[in-house]
Amino acid sequence: MVSPAPEGEIEVSYAPTYAEEAVRSPREIVVDEELDSRLRGEFSDVTYRLGVCGTASGDCGFSMKRVGRDGFNRAQLGDAATVADTGDRLYVSDVATQSDWSGSSEITTFDFAETYSTYP
Repeated sequence: MVSPAPEGEIEVSYAPTYAEEAVRSPREIVVDEELDSRLRGEFSDVTYRLGVCGTASGDCGFSMKRVGRDGFNRAQLGDAATVADTGDRLYVSDVATQSDWSGSSEITTFDFAETYSTYP
């Protein structure tokens, strides 16, 4: 789960039980095929989402939409990506890594069983 905080800080929160190996830093979150398979074996639906800010017209409209695992893995926090927006989904066609990203971020973890106690 990634969300912008009111002051612009990016907050990354994840359940280590499921995603510890995927989250290396706020700018390096990668879900490999093995983890994806394990998640799909545990849950009835696995959805990857990518947050983007910007449009072809230059204004900054933030949007968080579904994206394939490959696009999720390729576009990291602070990168510049060319995406196609099909309404309910994004397709990532090109990514330019931005090594000089200077934003702020925070990573926290949560206990999945405690947070989602009603999950079967």
